[in-house]
Amino acid sequence: MVFRQTATLREALSAGALAAREQGGHLADRAILWLLDRPDNLAVRLLGRFVRPWELLQIATRIRLDPALRKPETDTPETLLAALEGLRPALGDLADAAPLHSGLLLLLLLREERFVASRILAMYAIPAVEIATLLRALPAQEEGASEASAEPDTPAQQPDAFTTDLTRAAAEGRLDPAIGRDRETDRLIRTLCRRRKNNPLLIGPAGVGKSALVEGLAQRLVQGNVPPPLRGRRLLALDLAALIAGTTYRGDLEQRVHALLRRLEHHREAILFIDELHLIVGAGAGRQEGPDVADLLKPALARGLFPCIGATTPEAYRRTLAGDRALARRFQPLLLEPPSPTETLTILRQLAPRYERHHRVRYSDEALRACVELSGRYLSDRNFPDKAIDLLDEAGARAGLGTPGAAPPRPVTEATVRRTAEEITGVPIREPAAEAAARHRALLTRLTEAVAGQEQAVEQLANTLRRLHTGLSDPDRPAGVLLLAGPAGTGKRRMAEALAEVLAGRTR
Repeated sequence: MVFRQTATLREALSAGALAAREQGGHLADRAILWLLDRPDNLAVRLLGRFVRPWELLQIATRIRLDPALRKPETDTPETLLAALEGLRPALGDLADAAPLHSGLLLLLLLREERFVASRILAMYAIPAVEIATLLRALPAQEEGASEASAEPDTPAQQPDAFTTDLTRAAAEGRLDPAIGRDRETDRLIRTLCRRRKNNPLLIGPAGVGKSALVEGLAQRLVQGNVPPPLRGRRLLALDLAALIAGTTYRGDLEQRVHALLRRLEHHREAILFIDELHLIVGAGAGRQEGPDVADLLKPALARGLFPCIGATTPEAYRRTLAGDRALARRFQPLLLEPPSPTETLTILRQLAPRYERHHRVRYSDEALRACVELSGRYLSDRNFPDKAIDLLDEAGARAGLGTPGAAPPRPVTEATVRRTAEEITGVPIREPAAEAAARHRALLTRLTEAVAGQEQAVEQLANTLRRLHTGLSDPDRPAGVLLLAGPAGTGKRRMAEALAEVLAGRTR
């Protein structure tokens, strides 16, 4: 029987048959290896919708290194072509008019398990159903046509090469639940619904939950808990490193960015998320003095082709974005402050079940409170809720190590959290977190009562004293040097007297 096939598939089978005779292995495995080494074919373009560019190289390497690829096999091109022909009914009526192509070979590898490539591709969770949907959208091709033009020209063509679909991750349950931040999420949604300047820029210190806020939006999009203008939208996170990787010559980066922008413009349901937005300024500009990513994105942002969410820190905004006014004015800043200890405790209580299942432990409420209080006291260079969640996770890992699969969950107590905090900080914690927090609150109360109207100064002074008593100070040096500055009559002397009264009651 004579099978119609594209020139690319014919070359792949010819080269694969030669490699199989000389080195062993299935013809299908050798043919897909030949295709993976040549990016301009349908099979690789289809794979590129679900894996990163560097993962394509990883897939090829794993296939080559698999010992089963050395076993002699007896399959022939005719046998493989007959198997590909058998896939036509699953692709609809249009497939009967088209020649066999490399996309069918990829679908065969995803549907059967007898090939080495099938086992390797299964590790990347590439959906055979979606591959079949994309293949059904292919236009009928003439006999012997090149696969260079065999690209599905339908809305199924998604800008996934350099992006991660957060809505898909939310639908699959791979994102942690969004807790709190309802007011900030509502403002984010309102900004996205604006007619002009609908590009929110989340500005906040590291660890306050900027990315978590965006993931919460992705979960709302999946649930449909958004206004009508946002229903059916997809939230795509830009992978800036993948976008720039391999752009050696001038024009490479421009070609990639323009292709991404065309796809985003075509798929108007997409919302782009750029974490660490300041990195796009100067990104890729070292290639023969070409434009950077920021320069390439500005025209699209100015025309409002798609909504874009950015995230950055206040320091990076002032250092980088504030100086590029043409870029900064395209975004609407939204400031995010760290949540309070009470809000952080609420977040931990709702996140705890996920960490309990992961570590096979059980957190007590005292342990959750200790995570908040100890991280707030001893990890002062970081922000809530990130530092409290890290302590929660570390304590769970400490308690859960070595727990047999059938054993009951081990308890995580306040003492466990305290020992974990000691290991992280290297500072001995001699008093329970609850007692330390109570002492700090009492200090705040006494100073506030003594000096009315100076709440901010009292808070700063109390935080300074709290750091002085962590055990980090040099015993041969003064415990602290404080400078109380302000106009006459503002209470500097009274503040010093109140501080002396508070410290006089302590044993030193």
